[in-house]
Amino acid sequence: MTLGAQQSLLPGTVLSQKYRIDGELGAGGFGRVYAARHLELERDVAIKLGSAAVGARFVREAICAAKLQGPHTVRVFDVDRLAGGAPFIVMELLRGRSLRQHLQDVQRVPVAQALSWTLQACEALDEAHGLGLVHRDVKPSNLFLVHDSDAAPLLKLVDFGLAKPWRADVDDLTARGLLLGSPAYMSPEQVRSGALDPRTDLWSLGVVLFEMLSGMQPFRGDTSAAILASIAADPPPALAEIAPEVPNAVTQIVERCLRKAPHERYSSARELADALRAVVAGGTGLAVGSHDGTTMQSVVPAETPSRRARRRLGVVLAAPLLLGALSVVLLLLRLRPAFESKSPGASSRDVPGSSPPSTPPSAATNARTPPSAPAATSDPSSSISARPTRPEPLPASSNGRAVVRATPPIARPAAKSASSSRNANAALGQQGGIFREPDF
Repeated sequence: MTLGAQQSLLPGTVLSQKYRIDGELGAGGFGRVYAARHLELERDVAIKLGSAAVGARFVREAICAAKLQGPHTVRVFDVDRLAGGAPFIVMELLRGRSLRQHLQDVQRVPVAQALSWTLQACEALDEAHGLGLVHRDVKPSNLFLVHDSDAAPLLKLVDFGLAKPWRADVDDLTARGLLLGSPAYMSPEQVRSGALDPRTDLWSLGVVLFEMLSGMQPFRGDTSAAILASIAADPPPALAEIAPEVPNAVTQIVERCLRKAPHERYSSARELADALRAVVAGGTGLAVGSHDGTTMQSVVPAETPSRRARRRLGVVLAAPLLLGALSVVLLLLRLRPAFESKSPGASSRDVPGSSPPSTPPSAATNARTPPSAPAATSDPSSSISARPTRPEPLPASSNGRAVVRATPPIARPAAKSASSSRNANAALGQQGGIFREPDF
C-alpha cells in the first residue's frame, strides 16, 4: 500500500499483518497518528504514520524515542514500513489530552501544578539531553497529560520528530540553515539558525511555564515573522504584572529561562529542576487547585535525606541546651528560700532562733482594756471606737457634796489575732516587692 503524507488509513486496515487500525487520533506536519490494536498480543497501541519523503527522519525519531525509558517519555515498541516505503512507528497509546487542550479550557494553571508539570518535563529533557539529543519542539501540544487513574495527571514529552543531536558523536539529519520548530516557542538561537544545545529546550520550556502561569504567550505577533522578530529583539513582558499572584521566586526562574544569551540561562534541565524543587520545598503558600473549580492532588515535596539529617542534628544540639536551662531553674528554686531569709525585708519569725516579734502598740493598748470593754465585731464598720458620752451634771447630795459617778470606759478596737497579724505582714511584704514562701 502506497500512502502520501496526507493520506489516511481506514478503520479495519491491518498493517504488517498484526496491527489493526481502529481510528485516527490526530494529524501533524509529518504524519498522522492512529489508535490501533496488536492482534497477537491483544494490546492497544498508537501508530504514527509518515510519508516516504521523511522516512529517514521517522527512523531517527523511532531510534531516539526507543532509547528513552523514563516515566515521562513515550515508549516505542516497533518501527516498520508499508509496501510503498511509508514508515510508521508503533508506540504506547496514551489516554488523556495535551497540555494545549487543557490550556484552552482553563487558560491558567495553578502555580503548584504548573511547577509539578514543569518538573516532569525537566526529567524527560534531562534523559534526552543525556543521550545527546535536543528536542527542539517543546510546546504544549507535545506535552501530554495522561489520565490513567484518579491521581494527578502524569506529563509525558512526545514527538521527537525534530530531535537534533547536540553532541559530535550523534549524527545530524537536519540540513544546515533549515528553520524547524514552532515559532512561538523557538529560542533566539533557533531563530538565527545558530548552534543548538540543551539550553534551547530550556528556553522553550520557560515559554510554556510563562503561558501556564499567565494565560498568554510571552512573544506574539500577527505573523510568524513578527513572532520570530520579537523573540530575537524584545524582552519578555513582566510576569509579575500579568500574574501578581505568582511568587517572586517562580518569576525569577521564568525570567532566567527566557534570557536571550544561552549562557545566562540554566545550564541543564537538572539545574532548572533543582531550582523548581527548592521553590516547592520552601513554598507553603502554593495552593493546588484549578481555575475551573476542580480539585487536584496536592504537590507535597518528599523530605530528602539531607533535610532529614539536618533536622536530626538540630534536635541533638538543642537537647543539651534545654536540659542545662532546666537544671539552672531547678537550682534557683531550691536556693530561693535561703536567699529570702537573708534579705533585709525578712521578718524575725522567718529566721530560726530569733525572738518573737514585739507586740504592736495598738495591741498593747488593747491589752490594758478592762474586761467589761465591748469586743469589736467582725463588721468593719463596727471596728471604729464609739465616742464617749458627755457626763451628766453631778447631782448634789444631802450634805452638799457632789456625788462622783463612774464614767463608762471608752470602747476600743479588739486586739487582732496572731494569724491576722501575720496575714497583714504578708500582704505588706507583697506590696513592698518581697514575696515570702508560706510556712508549711
